Amino acid sequence: DIIVVSVTISATGKVISDIAPNLHGTTLLTDLTSVKVMPMRAMKWAKCATLGMHTMFGPGLASLRGQKLVFCRQKNNAHVAFLKKLFQAVGIQVIEMTPAEHDQETAYVQGLTHAFYVLFAKAMRQRRKPLRLSTPIFSAHMATLKRVMRQDQTLIKDILGYNPYFKKLCKNIQLHI
Repeated sequence: DIIVVSVTISATGKVISDIAPNLHGTTLLTDLTSVKVMPMRAMKWAKCATLGMHTMFGPGLASLRGQKLVFCRQKNNAHVAFLKKLFQAVGIQVIEMTPAEHDQETAYVQGLTHAFYVLFAKAMRQRRKPLRLSTPIFSAHMATLKRVMRQDQTLIKDILGYNPYFKKLCKNIQLHI
């Protein structure tokens, strides 16, 4: 009754387009993609209920209490309300927004963060010589850099590449030094 698409961002549109025509009635088609405009556009033509979701947390948490989950409603049915109540029952904060609002905000929340650490990693690799100096902020960034670089690099590339608002944000940033 509830179909959850959880594949790479680059495969999401095709997977949704392939399965959506076969779904109807009381089925709910949803996804867990880190971008929302593209998958919601692909789900638009489904004859069943559709919902875009994005967990704003990763695996390995001790508790889900207080974590955020985005809901982008497109076509409602009883399963949407069921999922919302289910997530809220374990303490997850469900935030409802449009796909455009989601991608605009994640351009900053995810896009800038990942882009910064990718740039930081490239600069550190190019140095090829250990640094003897540090500050508390630099040490904190190095710890975060190690964590980010352990993540799936294809996911990071797709988060940056498939969010249309991140591309616009990059074009509008003017750095004068």
